[in-house]
Amino acid sequence: MPPRKSEEIPVAVRKKVIEAYQTEKNKAELGRLLGIPRTTINSIIKKFEVHGSVENRHRSGRKPKFTVRDEVQLSRVMKNNRRGTLNDITNEMNEGKDSTFCSKTVRRKLFQMGYNRRVQKKKMVVRECNRKKRVSWCRERKNWTVDDHWKNWIFSDECQVEIGNNNRVYIWRKSDEVDNPHLVCAPSNRKLSVMIWGCICYDGVGTLTSVNGNINSQKYIEILENNLWPVIVRHFPHGNYVFQDDNAPVHRSRLLSAYIEENGINATSWPAQSPDINIIENIWLRLKRHLQSIKNSINSQEQLIRK
Repeated sequence: MPPRKSEEIPVAVRKKVIEAYQTEKNKAELGRLLGIPRTTINSIIKKFEVHGSVENRHRSGRKPKFTVRDEVQLSRVMKNNRRGTLNDITNEMNEGKDSTFCSKTVRRKLFQMGYNRRVQKKKMVVRECNRKKRVSWCRERKNWTVDDHWKNWIFSDECQVEIGNNNRVYIWRKSDEVDNPHLVCAPSNRKLSVMIWGCICYDGVGTLTSVNGNINSQKYIEILENNLWPVIVRHFPHGNYVFQDDNAPVHRSRLLSAYIEENGINATSWPAQSPDINIIENIWLRLKRHLQSIKNSINSQEQLIRK
């Protein structure tokens, strides 16, 4: 059956035409054999002689609706309106244009440019003045060595440890096993938490203690009295240490400042909004991961503290 007028001749058929032509086969006979008009055979042979191949050449297709100028405009719109909906962005792109874009076209172009609409991540934003203080603090100490300086530091911090608050469990199952009793987990509202204080130095982890309730100046003094001094006596008997804590209000109160001065604690200044500089944060991360891995064996706050 000969192909329809609008139907494209397959590449395999075109190759047969060229093979037969190269063996000096009659074009009319070849047309009857393959069911192709003689004019089509002549066209295939002519294109082969010009281009040396029967494969389809690259076709430019329809001219893209988004021009380079439109992409620049869309990039500018996205930088100024990250929270805008797709309709807001589309409407802003269509302002003053004779030929407008639909939302699907804008969404497809945004995807090509690497934009995806996601939940905004919550993170502490460091103020500009505190950024400068952080950089200045780090530059002053960028050439410090472990033996001459960091070996004598005691890093401290408080941390809230929670387990059981994430009830999302991943399993392997088929689409028809959604309600399988063996693959369904009962909801659990069990949540255990404890506030802890700890410190760390070059020679190892110092004292770790739990804290009941909120920490005020008097309670923080009791923590230092019962847990900091044993670390100083054990690792720094000659008093050549530097004690670090952050800028929490209880750490910089008048009562605590008087305690530090009266007892000769060699405290240091600390840049604001800089918990990530404190190396003890790595210890808290490992601690929380370990507790999450054994959370099924912890049934009370007392067990959580002992673990």
